[in-house]
This record gives sequence, C-alpha cells and structure tokens, in this order.
Amino acid sequence: MDSRLICGGALLLVLSVAPALAWQDKPPPPQIQYLEGLPERPYSVAISPDGQTVMAGGVDGTIGIWDRQTGEPVRIFRAAPGPLLGLSVSHSGNFYATSGTHGSVRVFELPRRSPLATLTGLTGDPTCVAISPDGQVAVSGDSAKIVRVFSLVNKAPLHDLPGHASAISGVAFIPTARTVLAAAVDGSLRGWLYTNRESRGVIQTTPINAVAVNPEGKLVALAGNDGVVRTLAWPPAPRKQLVQHGANVPAVAITPDGKTIVSASENQQLQLFEGATGKAVRTLAGQQGTTTSMDLHPRGTLVVTGNSTGAWQAWETAEGRPLPGRGGHQQGILAIAVSPAGGSGLATSGADGTVRTWTLVTPPEPLAGHTMSLTSIVLAADGKTLVTGSADKTLRTWNTTDAKPGPALPAAAAAVRVVASGPDATLLVRGDTAGHLELIAGNAKPRTLGAHIGAVNAAAVFPDGKTIITAGADGQVRTWTMKPEPTATFPAHPGPLTVIARTIDGKRLATGSNDGRVRLLAAGGGKVLKTLAGLPGTITSAAFARNAALVVAGNNQGKVRIWNTADGTVIGELAVHTGAVSGVALHPDGKRLVTAGADGNCKVWALPLPKPGAANKADKKDKKKKDEPIKPLVMVAAHPGGVTSLALSGDGNQVLTGGADKQVKLLAITGQAVRTYSGHSNPVRAVALTKDRVIAGGDDKTVRHWTRSNGAAGPVVTLPAAVLGLAVDISGRRAAATLADGSVRVIDLVAGAELEWFVGHKGPVRQVAWTSADTVVTGGDDKSLQAVVVSAGSVHIADVTAVGDLALLPDGSGYFTGGADRTLKQWSSDGTPIKTLSTLAAPIRHVSVSPDGKRVVAGGDPLSSSKEVRGFQVADGKQLFSVQMPAGVTAMGMSGNNRLAVTDSGKALHWFDSATGTLLETSLTTAVATDLVATSKGRTLYLAGADNKAWVVRSSLDHLLTGHKGAVSGVAWSSEGRWLISSGADNSLRQWDTTTGTATRTYTGSNKPLVALAVSA
Repeated sequence: MDSRLICGGALLLVLSVAPALAWQDKPPPPQIQYLEGLPERPYSVAISPDGQTVMAGGVDGTIGIWDRQTGEPVRIFRAAPGPLLGLSVSHSGNFYATSGTHGSVRVFELPRRSPLATLTGLTGDPTCVAISPDGQVAVSGDSAKIVRVFSLVNKAPLHDLPGHASAISGVAFIPTARTVLAAAVDGSLRGWLYTNRESRGVIQTTPINAVAVNPEGKLVALAGNDGVVRTLAWPPAPRKQLVQHGANVPAVAITPDGKTIVSASENQQLQLFEGATGKAVRTLAGQQGTTTSMDLHPRGTLVVTGNSTGAWQAWETAEGRPLPGRGGHQQGILAIAVSPAGGSGLATSGADGTVRTWTLVTPPEPLAGHTMSLTSIVLAADGKTLVTGSADKTLRTWNTTDAKPGPALPAAAAAVRVVASGPDATLLVRGDTAGHLELIAGNAKPRTLGAHIGAVNAAAVFPDGKTIITAGADGQVRTWTMKPEPTATFPAHPGPLTVIARTIDGKRLATGSNDGRVRLLAAGGGKVLKTLAGLPGTITSAAFARNAALVVAGNNQGKVRIWNTADGTVIGELAVHTGAVSGVALHPDGKRLVTAGADGNCKVWALPLPKPGAANKADKKDKKKKDEPIKPLVMVAAHPGGVTSLALSGDGNQVLTGGADKQVKLLAITGQAVRTYSGHSNPVRAVALTKDRVIAGGDDKTVRHWTRSNGAAGPVVTLPAAVLGLAVDISGRRAAATLADGSVRVIDLVAGAELEWFVGHKGPVRQVAWTSADTVVTGGDDKSLQAVVVSAGSVHIADVTAVGDLALLPDGSGYFTGGADRTLKQWSSDGTPIKTLSTLAAPIRHVSVSPDGKRVVAGGDPLSSSKEVRGFQVADGKQLFSVQMPAGVTAMGMSGNNRLAVTDSGKALHWFDSATGTLLETSLTTAVATDLVATSKGRTLYLAGADNKAWVVRSSLDHLLTGHKGAVSGVAWSSEGRWLISSGADNSLRQWDTTTGTATRTYTGSNKPLVALAVSA
C-alpha cells in the first residue's frame, strides 16, 4: 500500500469504494492513500464522480489534484490568496469550483491551473459552493446572506436567490428537480428553481447542524441542535417533526430503503418512526445510561445502542422486545455496528481501546420448582443432567436438553447447602446445613451420613464416580464411599444395653442388660444364638476368649461367671469385687482371668474358677479348706474412686485401665505399673489398647490417645457430649465412641478429627463394637442394638475454623480448599498438603479449577469488605491476577478453560479472562445468584437464584480484540460479516478476522487520530 506524508504535516485520508476489498484474492486499488504536495493543511476536499481524481483545497489557497489510481499529483498550484472553504466538482467531472475568504468563487476546468472564470461581486466571504448536476450552473452562499447563481457557460452571474436574512451555512442541489437548497444560520431553509428564481418552498426551524438529501432527491433529513430530528420532502409538504426528545439527540439512523428511522436521546429515549410518514411507530423501553452510539440493521429488524458506561442494548423492532444486552468496556462505547450477515452479530469499540464482537443471545430461561432460595447447583460431567439444591430442603434434577424437570428427591432434614453429581448423574450427593450428607445411587435407598459438625459447605465426586469429597464448617475435609446399609436386625432388649463384646473375627456378639442375662448374637443377621443366665442384677462387663469357646461376664454385684459358648454350660463363677465389675478379660493363655471393679482394684485370677455349688460338694471332712477364700494371683489398687474400664493387650502381657481419678494406667500382667497417661479433666469412662496406642474417652467430652511406648500425647478430639463407650477398629487408626447425647462418633486417631457421626439411639449410647472393617454395632439406654456402616474414608483438618469451598482437580489427583483463615491451599488426593498459594484479605468462600486443571481461582466472602478475586497457575502457584469486584462475590466458577464467571450481590454477572483477569462481559441477573456452574465449553451458565429459580444464561461475547493504543473511534463490518475494520486514536486502521478473533492487517501512516470510519458495501 502507498503511504505518503503530505508536505505541511497534514495527511489526507481517502477511503476507496472499489468493488474488490483488501481481503479478497484480486489486489484492489489502494484503499488508503496519503497524498502529498500541499504546503499547508487541507481545509476542503472533493472527489470526481468517476472516482479517478482527488482534489483538496488548503488554508493557504493552494489546490492539489491527484490521480486516484497512482496517488501521483497531477497539479498543485496556488488558486486563491486565502483559505479555500468550499470545493465542488461538476457531475461531468470536468469542472470544479472553489469558495473562500478571498471573496470570490473561482471555476476551473480540469486539469488547467488558471480559472475559467472568477465570479466576483460578492459582498461577504463565500462560505459554500456547489455545481449543478449538468455542470451548467454554480451556486454560492456567503456570509452576507446572499445566494448567487452563476453561469458556467458564459462565466457570469445570473441572479441572486432572495429571502435569507442571515449568513448562509450550506447549499445543495436536488438533482431531479433543478432545485437548489440553501440553509442559513437563523434556521431557515429555502429552495428555488435556479433557472428562474421561482421559490420552491421555505421552512423555518431552529439552527440546523446537519442536512442530508438521499440520492433520489426524495428525502431531506435535518438534525438540529435543539434535540429534534426532522425529515421532509422537497418542495416541503407539511413539516415532519419526528419527536421532541427533550434532550440532545446524539444518534439517528435510517435504513437503506428509508422505511425505518430510529433516534436516541440523552434522556434515555429511543424512538422508531416510519420513514415515509414520520409517524412514530413505538418507543423502545429500557434504555440505560447516556447513549453514545447506535446502529440499525439494514433490514430495520434490530436496533442496538452503546452507552457511556461501556454497555450495549438491543431491541427487535417488530414488537419492540428488548434482547439481553451486555457490558464489558471499561469506558464508554464510541461505535457500534450490526453485522449485515444473519442479524445476530454485532461489534463495539470503546474509549478503553478494545474492540469486541458479540452474538445476540436469548433472554435467561428460568427453571422453576423450588419453593425457597436455591443454594447450590451442579452439572453432571456428561452435561445432560442439572442438579439443584434449595433451602426448601429438596434436591431436583433437570434435563439440560429440553430443560424439563427430572426426578425430585424428598426433603432432607435441613436446608440443602451443597449438591454434587457423579459423571453421569447416577450418583447424587446432597449436603445440608446440619452437617448431614445424603448419597443417592440410582434406585438404591439413599444413605444419610453424619458428615460434618455444622454445614457441609462443599462436595464433589471424584472422576471414578464412586468417591465423594466434602468440606465443612468444622474446618475439615472428608472422603466417602457409597456402601450398602447393614442387613442385621437385632432384637430389643428388656432394658438398657450395658455391655457389648465381640469375638476376634467379629461374627458373634455378647450383650448384657439389666435382666441378668447374657445374649449371644450373630453379628451378621442379629439372630439370638443363646441366652446365658445365672448372674443376677445388671450385666456390667463381658468378654470372649480368643478362640471364642468361652465368654465371661460380670455384674453390678461383684460377681463373674464363665460359660461355654457351644452349649451354654457354666464353667465357673466367683465373687471378685466389692461393687460392680467394670471390666473383664480372658488371658490368651487360657489360664487367667483379669477383672476390674468399682472398688478401684484390678485383679488377675487363676482359672478355672469354681463352678456354681462346688463348695457344697467339697469334702466335708476338709472344713478348713472349704472356708478358705480364693485369692487373686495379682491385685493392684489401680484407681481411687473406682476402675471404670479395662483392656488387655493382644499378647496378654499388659493391662490398661481407666478410672474415676481421671487417669489412664498401663500395668504389667504381674501388677507392676508401666506408665500413667494424664490429660483428662474428668473421670475416664472407656479405654482401648492397640499395639502402638493407648486410647481413652471420658466425661470431659474428649477422646485422647498417646503413644503406648513413651506416653507422647496425640491430637485431642473434643466431642459434643461425655464419652461412655469406646472401641478401636482392626487397623488401630479409627475409634468409635458412644456418647451421652445419643450419638456415635467415629474418629481418625492419626488425623485427630472426627471421621463420621451417627444418630439413631434415643438416649445415651453406652457400648460399641466393630464387627467388620466398616461395621459398628452400638447399644444404648433405649434398649436397642443398632448396626451402622462407616462410609468415611479419610479426614484431615484444612482450616482451623471453617472450609468455605473445595475444588477438585479434573484428574482427581488432588484438590484446593479455601476457608476462614483466608488461605488457598493445595492438597493431594489423600489429604497430604502440597502448597499454600496465597492469603486473601477476606475469608475464602469460593474456589474453582479450570477444566484443564491449569488454573485455580479464589474469591472472598460476600459479606466481607474485601471483594477480591484472585487467579493462580496450578503448576507453580504463581498469581495470575487480582480483581476487585463492585459488590460482594456470591458465586464463582470457571466457564471453560479461559473464562471465569463471577456473580455479585449487586445482581450482576461478570465474565473475566482467567489468565489475565481482564473483564470480558457483564450482564444483570434477575436475582442474586447463590451458586453457578458452566457447561464444558463455557458459553452457557446455570445460576442458582435467591428467587427460588435456576436460570440458564448464555454468554454473548465472541472475541475481545486488542491492539489499538487509546480509544477506538469506529468499527464497521464487511458485507458478508466475516471481516471487521476498526479505527483508533493511535492513527491506525486494523482489520480483524471475526471467525478467529485475530488481526490480519494494520494500516498505519496517519499522523492524526482517526475519529470516524465507514466501509463501502
């Protein structure tokens, strides 16, 4: 392309109307030429009708003439002593006329330098000039109110056209009517037949800023500085005043066929008119802000406006129906253009230096059914099922193909806080504000689990479709697996369950109550295998032999009895304590019995014990032997106030006791003290012993554990009520504690946190036993024996107060959490900490990971004064951006890999570039959104609304086009709608491919900002 600097520092910009465009295969003539030669800046410009010659008049009276094809000057000469204010070319292109401050009109014949005629005698300075279409006549207007007609044939004035009372501001010919129009600064417009001075009409109005005549000469449009847009035919019919806006009219547009006119005013009024009659068709409602730009689709079907806040709006003209508008520009929109292809594309350019292309979208679609505010929303990975949760405690599903509702689940125990879905929605998850987690797998019976203390704030399903992860208001993260309900049904007992003991393999249980009987039960089905009697009062302790051949029980009267489990025969019986027997254990060697009692003693007895009635059968002659009491092999005064619990080590070498004195003691089987474990502030009620650990729980509502070998204390877990019973699973990592409040709590001893909780008993739960790796049987004061399955797999503390949100990596290799400590953290899938990314200024309530796993974003609590959102790279934790929202963040989620969607408390939805934080697009929402989720491509969002509805919202932005430096003043489409041209304050034109959003050509060379742009059809 040619790029020539004009002498004098001015540039002349010429836009080509050649039929071939720059992006087509055949090279066209240059669209832009910089024509040099004028010594001073140009003031007026004209092009010959055939487009082959370009002329310009300078402020020094010089005329420049250039060949359009080559850009070479044909003539440059001094035509007048002063500025050339007007320049006009005849229809034939052979003549041109100039007017200026030199007081004369000069007529030239191309390409001569000397004027054919100098038309003098004007009183004032000629301000405007025009040549008639036939080239026979020139007309001028001057500052002395005179409109003068000159003959170009004989080069003499013909006559003046009378009537004006003020300076002439413009003249023009109506080609088909041999009529000339002249406008004056007093607002008058007059017309004459220039052949005989016959008046062809006059109108009076306020000062006119602009006048236009269509090529057929049938329609004249006037724009006044009084805020009025007027159209008329000439000779004027009764004047058409389209509308009195009552404010400045910054924009007006007419369709090419002249049938539709639209105007916009600064008082937010937008009006449609019939072009032929000027009749107002309708007012387009909903205009926001001050209109700065407007465009009308060539067929008149669509009106779009841009405003000073950087937002645009659109209306269908047929019914005046508004279409969803969008914001995004950081400053006002300077230009807006509707694509001529299809009618759904548009482009905007703004003072922020960006160009954006958009596709009109349908209004948000509601999904109704809930009766209270929605709290959570999730989309299955296959994109076919949408799941919503609500404060009305229900979970609902929706088919995304047709937006029809699917199955709805019954109300939960509390308001739904979060929902999650497996990849194909066959597994659904519901977490509520009371800490319950409900798992729904296909047609199976839903499982309700005790997940967190306080609300379940986040939930997700791993890619395997089986493992669930949750985070809660208790600051903890847990993993879960859907497991079947236990099938055992146990018989009711006559009184409170006071004892549960199990065999080593967990297949049989021994239970005791207040009826003096021990019941042997099948752990798997609950069937009563045998009932063992003979101990009056309440059974207070029981234990099986390692081989399960014997069972021993103690009562509240200090007596123990041993039975054969095969036939129920009594093996032995003995009074061992004064007061209740609080613990019993059969030694692995089969020769000893260990007991503990409320009398504070721990004793070891030799087996066998005497059988009931054996004393009566003794040799009556040996009376002295009969009267001697049986003494224990070992007796230790273990705990003042009473021993409350007892456990025997697996090898039988050590005994663990807990007591009313708040102590836990480890004793050698021979009675020597090994170690005392302190920490409880109230009586200890239950103890358990593993190879490595000592575990105890008590009235102080804590479960504590220590390293068995050295007494080092582990994490303390505080529970909501006193601990009455305790049992450790086969791994030694998990302990099940029964509480006085009727709940059962499973604890991860290594993590030092609750793993899962159950509520099923009415009243205190006193006893517990593990019957398998995941099954726990409990007994309580409600006389019932219940089995539960532990579904939690792991737990770790992610925040000392509360976890606000959690987001899984797409491959399931780890996750991110954010919470009350304001810190975004990364963890491996097993809960091992990887890194801390950043600390925000507010508690983190929202975390989201991109579908490709490369970016993670975090946002603060909506009630916090800090409204920050930050983005990071997952690989190295590097911060990508930080943005401040205009209002509190209420929902946030990645919208595809490259966009981030955020809603705020001001009922606004914002899309950002997830790599830079650049604002892409904004729109208003019907209600405050409480949660959101995007489709895999990110163009469609589903919002959970506080108005009891879910909403389907579609993104409108196609491309953000950057490259201009400074304001972008103009934007225009190519005829087929693929290419876009923009002009900017950086003196450049840029060409964009809208299918890819890339710049394909840049035109530079101008030394002045480009302030307007038009592209030929």
